[in-house]
Amino acid sequence: MPRPLRIEFPGAWHHVMNRGASKKDIFLDDNDRFFFLDLLAKSCEKNEVEVHAYCLMRNHFHLILRTPLGNMGEMMQQLCGVYARSFNDRYGRDGGLCRGRYRSIVVDSERYLLAVSRYVHRNPLAFWEGSLESYGWSSYPAFLGHRQAQDWLFTSETLDLVGGRSKYRGLVESPLPSDVDRLFEQPTAPAVIGSETFKANVSKRNVV
Repeated sequence: MPRPLRIEFPGAWHHVMNRGASKKDIFLDDNDRFFFLDLLAKSCEKNEVEVHAYCLMRNHFHLILRTPLGNMGEMMQQLCGVYARSFNDRYGRDGGLCRGRYRSIVVDSERYLLAVSRYVHRNPLAFWEGSLESYGWSSYPAFLGHRQAQDWLFTSETLDLVGGRSKYRGLVESPLPSDVDRLFEQPTAPAVIGSETFKANVSKRNVV
């Protein structure tokens, strides 16, 4: 199977995800989750990458990143490599932790950022019986102001797009599926989400 396309350019927005090999858990306890988020913060600071949303599930994670320098691959290599080595050392295992190279979808921030942010923050509904705002391993509580946002988490741009916390809650908690929800219901999501003009412009960029 060919490796997923990597589209990188300065200022790009990415929805990034990866899943455990054979769908096995990659977070076994809260220490794993804290360690991953700490690594995420350090890797992003080192590479000047912005985190605009995150959600950690048991066997996968979702991130929304903006890359002012167009260097997401370098940052993700550091994050995933260090985390996998630490996980293996902690649990006395070896081999690959995730099913392969992380997946990245380039997002048109003007039209689809809100829909992708909604999708990421709704992920716990697959197994979480409580409210979305009570799920402790996503950035959603910080977006609502129920928890102080980490210094490295950017919330203002997304909230400004929708018109504030109350409207963002309404967007995320609406049961009506969005176009992005439907895209991810398909067997294979596209490499780029956006208008036709946006897709055409992205196609001219470098693929790695």
